Amino acid sequence: MEDGCYVLSIEYGYLKKQIDIKIEKEIGFLIKETKDAIDKALENDYKNIILVGKSLGTFLMNQLRKEYSNEKISFIYLTPVDVSVPEHCNNDTLIVFGSGDRQLSKEKAKEIKRRKDIEALEVEDADHSLEYESTSESIKVHLRL
Repeated sequence: MEDGCYVLSIEYGYLKKQIDIKIEKEIGFLIKETKDAIDKALENDYKNIILVGKSLGTFLMNQLRKEYSNEKISFIYLTPVDVSVPEHCNNDTLIVFGSGDRQLSKEKAKEIKRRKDIEALEVEDADHSLEYESTSESIKVHLRL
């Protein structure tokens, strides 16, 4: 239990073992693994479920968004890349990105900030890890988030 919430963290095995995978081949397996965990959480009848995906995890969230469109699930995208930014959001959605993130184009960042169906949080000058060159600045930003 963290801050009054039950937290289910899913760490994909290939990341833990630092195995190189072909995303096209493995995405189905990763989605199934994640859906199994979400389904177990839904059995507990929680009032709110918040899915948080970072980088590669944001690809999976778009598929999960389709699969669970009728559920009361909120989505937080941390540092998505251009192709993983959702096209349309009917669930509560927050997208957090750094203005210095080279994995997200300037055009896509502008689009995210203009959209009315999501909430956007741009971390000024932060990179894809939402960090700065200065460790102390990185800590300050993470405390604010």
